[in-house]
Amino acid sequence: MSTYLFALFVTIWDWVLAPPLNWLLSLSLEWQIELGALVVFVFFCVPIIEYTFIGRDLSGEWWTERRRRSEWYFIGSMEPREFRGYVASIRRKADKKVRLAERLESRVGNGFKSYVLRQAAWRRQLQAQALQDEADRLEQLWKAIEKQREQAGDGAMGPSKVLRLMRRLDSVDDRVAHGAFAELRRIGNSFNWESLAPRDMAPQHRERLVKYLRLMAGTPSLDEGRNAYHSALRMLEENGWSRQWEAA
Repeated sequence: MSTYLFALFVTIWDWVLAPPLNWLLSLSLEWQIELGALVVFVFFCVPIIEYTFIGRDLSGEWWTERRRRSEWYFIGSMEPREFRGYVASIRRKADKKVRLAERLESRVGNGFKSYVLRQAAWRRQLQAQALQDEADRLEQLWKAIEKQREQAGDGAMGPSKVLRLMRRLDSVDDRVAHGAFAELRRIGNSFNWESLAPRDMAPQHRERLVKYLRLMAGTPSLDEGRNAYHSALRMLEENGWSRQWEAA
């Protein structure tokens, strides 16, 4: 480095860089940390704001998709009679809200008390409408699940292959078990689980078996899926029907 450049560097250091640096070092450690954080934020505020909003949107989309899939499997694991009872209970709650709103409106007169009653009746009417909308939405979801089952059909994956996947849930290799569980969850709402029930099985036993199988393919937990599979297998063994599964 030439003498001229060295002298220029020393001048810049003495007159430009050294004074703020010496002032910063004279402050307490707490102030140094706060000012350092402020400088970092000033220089990186644009990417910080950008990635903060991107992360928030991505996490919101992930959570929404997780809730959607969880609800899809939850509704799809129900028996038709169980689903109808579930929706009917929601509509009964809505009817109860309507009756309460009507009772409050019948007490309306003049003054502040009447204003409070009208507001209470209005809130219950909104709650009743929200419950009715939720019941309508669930019925549409049920129709979508049934349509997917019809489109997939039993030929999409035969009972023998499904039984082999079920047996792999007990594999000592975690990768094999998780792979089989993921495949069972994928077909959970499209496969006709009643096709795995023995033909001579009583209706109440058949319904119980199908409930175990749908729980096995609908839960997000591998351990719960294994427990449901073992419950179904144990029920078959107790009644001498397990040989049909072992032969597949």
